Amino acid sequence: MHVAWDDQLARYDFGSGHPMAPVRVEMTIELARAFGLFSAAGVSVEAPAPADEWQLEMVHIQRRPGIRSTRRRASRPPGASTRPAGPAGRHLSS
Repeated sequence: MHVAWDDQLARYDFGSGHPMAPVRVEMTIELARAFGLFSAAGVSVEAPAPADEWQLEMVHIQRRPGIRSTRRRASRPPGASTRPAGPAGRHLSS
C-alpha cells in the first residue's frame, strides 16, 4: 500500500464545516503512526508530486465548466481524454 503524505497536507484548509479539517487529518496520521501502519511490511510513505494545471482540471472542470480556456485545452497531453478520470483511471460520465 502506498500512502501519499507530506506534513504540508495537514495545513490545507478546505473551509469551515468541511469534514477534512486540518486537525482531523493530523489526528488520522498520528493514529496510523501509533498503530505502526507506516512501518508495516509493504507500506510506503512518500510526498505526492504537485499536480499540474491539466491534472487539476481533471477534478475541477466538471464543477466549473466555464474556467477552461483555449490555452488550457491546447496544453492537454496528446491523445488525452477530455473527460476527467475517476478512480482506477475510469472516466467520469458527463
